Amino acid sequence: MPQIRRASYILAGIMAFALIVSLAWKPASPPKFRMLSGAMVPKVVADYVGTEEPVSQDTLLALESAQLITRQYRAENALPIEFAMIGGTDRNALHDPRSCLVGAGGRIDNDRIEHLPTSGLQVRACDAIFGTTGNTSTQDTIYFYVTRDGVISSATDIRLRLLWTALLMRRGEPIYFLRFMTPIAVAESAEQKKIAHEKLVKFASAMWREIEPRLTPRTVNNEM
Repeated sequence: MPQIRRASYILAGIMAFALIVSLAWKPASPPKFRMLSGAMVPKVVADYVGTEEPVSQDTLLALESAQLITRQYRAENALPIEFAMIGGTDRNALHDPRSCLVGAGGRIDNDRIEHLPTSGLQVRACDAIFGTTGNTSTQDTIYFYVTRDGVISSATDIRLRLLWTALLMRRGEPIYFLRFMTPIAVAESAEQKKIAHEKLVKFASAMWREIEPRLTPRTVNNEM
């Protein structure tokens, strides 16, 4: 029993030390990310053609150490798709996108994991709902993160990975965030919403096939 008690004290001490380090640890701000360029993102994907979207000054300040590409893609007989790609190495640049959507006045519904067809990737999907009852708009959203070792669909996993790489003195390791959104009108039927989501998923799959070789020289595996 004394040995078990001693081991429990040691374990509790280690956990307390780790907690203190995590709270007190304030690493220096990383340098501006320079590994993302517009050439990495195709302007034509399947039947969609993309145009550059302006970025607000508030967003640029919030992502001061990151790089950001935003485009709106349009195709005939299809809803527009907003695409955003962020490259960075720190937790400020690569945060949970749901917090931004909620901060903009939305609420998250139907938060789930989905598979992108043909790619086998597991990605995050949710509905971002804005407005009040009877006067709402919905952004059908898909997003995921790309690391050196794999694709991650959980913001919690990303935070843990960034902390771990920092502890291993690998703070310059690039991580990319990809987000796809399409607007769904309240008047759309369930079948129309399903079709719009299928087009969004198909577009995300096509975009990933184009981008993946430009982000990493080797095959990216799933990581959950």
